[in-house]
Parts: sequence; structure tokens; C-alpha cells
Amino acid sequence: MQRPSEAAPGAGDGSPMPLHEPQFTLAEASALPAKLRYKLAAWLRVSGQLEDAAALLDLIERETGESATLLDERAALALVAGDAAGVRACWQRRLSSFPAPSARAGFARALLELGEVDEAAEIAEGLRTEHAELATVQSLAAEIALQQGDLATAHDRWSSQLAEDASRIAPLLAMSRIALLGGDPDVARSTLAHALADPAVLTPAQLASAAGLAELLGQPARAQALRV
Repeated sequence: MQRPSEAAPGAGDGSPMPLHEPQFTLAEASALPAKLRYKLAAWLRVSGQLEDAAALLDLIERETGESATLLDERAALALVAGDAAGVRACWQRRLSSFPAPSARAGFARALLELGEVDEAAEIAEGLRTEHAELATVQSLAAEIALQQGDLATAHDRWSSQLAEDASRIAPLLAMSRIALLGGDPDVARSTLAHALADPAVLTPAQLASAAGLAELLGQPARAQALRV
């Protein structure tokens, strides 16, 4: 598994200190607790080490069997690899073996990534009818509105989530993106900075999203620091 490179934080753009990649061989990873192994697999995925991620997931399945978490990570890996059929197959098995509203929302988000906005919106509508009280359902509805170009609705839905908890990372990243799309880069930068107050609490996917936003906002050093 790839060893990390050092990257200095950017001067003047509020970049966080670089986050280091895990330094484990596959044999060493097998000795980690289950939760840490999944975190390592997710990091390998977002850092582009797809073969290592797949090998680690195979090892986990051999040792512990199939689980909801394993299928979630396999679906995410297939998505990064551009395997649309694999994404659908993983989610169909996940929904069949481990059904839950959060799983349906996860499948809808994967469909958004595949460009299947109408299919994702159909799932979201069903979830809003049955489970409107769930934050994950409201987040999904906001993401779909954003994909459909309805910035006002997306803004309102994300704002409602931040009104409940101003420290939530996903709404903050979404609001930064909305501000950028709306032509207000200063607000986008300040919102991104708020989301990155403690980079250690971000998931690998959130770090990747934040890095992409930083690049679009003209903060290459911050983007690099978030990726190492």
C-alpha cells in the first residue's frame, strides 16, 4: 500500500495540516480491528488505490462474511471504478439482505453519481413519504434539488439542517458548493473553512469533496493538504 508524501500547509489560505495516509501492508491491515479496516478500505478507495481496497475487502469478507458495511463499501468502490453494473448489483444485494431507509438513500445517492437523476428522485420521493423525519432523507432531497439545478430548494433544505445543528459537515459542504454555483466565492470559502474547522472528523468522502471545492475556489495548497 502506498506510503504518504509530505505536503506543507498552504500559506495564507487557512489550509489544514496535511492528513497522512495509513501506512499498512495488507498483512498488517488484517490485524486491525474491523472498524479500522473499513476506514482503511475507504481511504484506499478515495486515494485511488482501488486494487488494494478490493483486496482488503476480500480479506474482510473471507474472515467475517458479508455484511451491510461490506456491501456499502463494495458499492462505493464500484462507483469509483466506473462499474455501473457493479454498483447496481451491490446495492440490490444490500437492499435485499439488509434493508433500511438509509440503504435506499445510499442507493439513490449512487444513482445520482451515475447520472440517473430521475430514478434517484423517484426513490427520494418514496422515502420522503415514508420517512420524512429522517435527516438522511432530507439530505438526499436537497442533493437531488441541487442536481436538478434548483439552488433555492437545495439551499432551503440544507439551511434547515444547519438550523438544527450548525456543525454538521455535509450541509456545510453543500452550502459552500451552492454559494460557489450562485456566484459568491467569498461565502463559499468561509463556509468551507467552517466545515474544515476540524478535518479529523470528516469522512474520506467528505475530505475528497472538500478538496474539490478548495480547488474550484483557488486554494490548491488546501486541496493538496486534504488529499495527503
